[in-house]
Amino acid sequence: MITSENHIKNGLTKLKSSIPELIKQKDLANLSVAYFYIASIYWDTGKRELAFPYLLKVDQIFSDKKYIRPDLRKNYEMIIDYYKGKSDNNSVLLYMTKLLEADKIIETNSKYLSTKITKGYDTVKLIDETKKIKDEAKNEKAMKIGLFVIVLFLLPVSIYLLYKNRKLTNSKQHFELFKKNKPKEDIQGSSKIQRPNIPEELEKELLTKLAKFENNLGFLKKDLKIEKLAAGFKTNYKYLSQIINFHKGLSYPDYINDLRISYIIKKLEEDPKLRKYSNNALAGEAGFSSTPSFTNAFKNKTGVPINFFIEQIK
Repeated sequence: MITSENHIKNGLTKLKSSIPELIKQKDLANLSVAYFYIASIYWDTGKRELAFPYLLKVDQIFSDKKYIRPDLRKNYEMIIDYYKGKSDNNSVLLYMTKLLEADKIIETNSKYLSTKITKGYDTVKLIDETKKIKDEAKNEKAMKIGLFVIVLFLLPVSIYLLYKNRKLTNSKQHFELFKKNKPKEDIQGSSKIQRPNIPEELEKELLTKLAKFENNLGFLKKDLKIEKLAAGFKTNYKYLSQIINFHKGLSYPDYINDLRISYIIKKLEEDPKLRKYSNNALAGEAGFSSTPSFTNAFKNKTGVPINFFIEQIK
């Protein structure tokens, strides 16, 4: 199963192997994401000490470049929980301040904000925790920091809540629209796309093989490049590309992604157990090599994030 120890090890291996190239390319955004998901795997398997250095790496990128996105917000929740376990109130307060700063940036960059962010530390909890730490602090500096955190958070909270409510409403509308207008399994060729310049007999043969490929769930194989699929069909990849473009109305990558997302949507609707899987696990179940590519493809097809979709079908 996706949740097996082998899957976890494979996920860690893939994430860690991507680090050197990301550092070489100075791709700090994806580097931050890789560090976070490595930390999350360790954290979820109870290895918090192994997770902590990666959490700090994400924090360092945020401190240097102010890069943050909704799913990386949990990074600060985990750091706060870690320091709570160490009874280090000064550090807890410090990272609560950073969490609030991250929230403010996420709010400002609203076009990148996910419709629904699962928060372990919401408005009330953050304020209560900050007050508690302030009251327990024995020095003036800790009290001033606590007061600053409260003031910093209360100013934008009303705007943030209004924005969150509006985004939630929009997502529900997208979800209902998707449910009412599910795409048909067979996509007709577009009149704007040139008909394949190949023999009719070969065209029929490739369409038959594509149908068998779909029925046998061949699209769930990872790293399924068109050259590899064409070789399996014993044909030229250019011919196969023309067939898919005309008869499916999609490019090859979009065709594969569409099949995978349609598959995982059906599984989610039929199997309640699958709804408890992490996004990383669902990505693997659908044949995706990375969680970001899966979540992006899912939102492109449905109009809503995967977590919101699951909550709605529950």
